Amino acid sequence: MHENYMFFQNLQTIKAAVDSMLQMDPSQVDRILKDGHGWAVDHIATSKDDIEEVAGFLTNSATKGFVSGIDTSMHDVGDAYNNQPQFVPVTLDTKDKMAKFIKEIIQKVNYYKHKK
Repeated sequence: MHENYMFFQNLQTIKAAVDSMLQMDPSQVDRILKDGHGWAVDHIATSKDDIEEVAGFLTNSATKGFVSGIDTSMHDVGDAYNNQPQFVPVTLDTKDKMAKFIKEIIQKVNYYKHKK
């Protein structure tokens, strides 16, 4: 059993949910989303960014490797993150949504500042 077994279980749950949504009729889903459910579009956009970030980090770490059990790539995490394209969700149509998005970006920047 891996110490981070929940990480892998969460990936399986995410994959199953994505596979399920991709099997849905796109026209029907589009109609549902247009009917006042832009929050769902926002959640997918921010989740995609978060998953891309973790995948990029793990890929970067795997290619750099570990020396004597010490992660030698940690000093590059902030740089790797900053070099990734960042996408702003297109539905930031209210001040509340924009404020939430800005707060999330600030949290991510602060997180990476402290990781260096």
